[in-house]
Amino acid sequence: MDIILLGIQGAGKGTQAEKLLSTGNYTNISIGEMLREKAKSDEDIAFFLRGGKLVPDEVVFSLIKEKIEKEGKEKSFIFDGMPRTVSQYLRLTQLLATLEREYVPVFFEITLETALERLKGRRVCITCHKASYDAEAKFCGYCRNELKVREDDRNIDSVLQRFAVFYRDTFPVVLEVIRQGNIIFLNADRDRDAIFFELKSRLDTHTFSRFNVF
Repeated sequence: MDIILLGIQGAGKGTQAEKLLSTGNYTNISIGEMLREKAKSDEDIAFFLRGGKLVPDEVVFSLIKEKIEKEGKEKSFIFDGMPRTVSQYLRLTQLLATLEREYVPVFFEITLETALERLKGRRVCITCHKASYDAEAKFCGYCRNELKVREDDRNIDSVLQRFAVFYRDTFPVVLEVIRQGNIIFLNADRDRDAIFFELKSRLDTHTFSRFNVF
């Protein structure tokens, strides 16, 4: 079953994605990594990336379809960082349905205060881009290269702006999922291991959150 992770920055999506990946049953769909790799042989994509422009959805979903068809027979996929809008969500779920793949969205509920505190302590590896929430750590636990604070995590106004964009553009995805049916709501204001235990248990037993929508 494929998993679509939803939640504001600092909710712990990346941490839980890493824990799921460590089980060996999942592979990650990283749009950024796929685009950077494709740009090496595709000048059109390289043009968008060099200019800091958004790559058209048609290109993004073509890459997703290609990756799923190539690697999806044996593993489930984790979508972290997309979809960002309702239109992207509908397009993604239509693609998954066409490819006859089951999926479940997971929403990480967290207070803004907790998310802000986590982002204050977040460090990102300059090489592999994995995040660490150990404020004392200086080197990446995966590749041992240097950890640095992201520039957009330093400025609280920038962080709050990203929160606002999430609630404006991405939270409507959660409402659309509730309207359609299955979703897993997780309390992310907890220890990361406790969150993972519940997430893994609910995925294994297909225990979803239910809502009465009128």
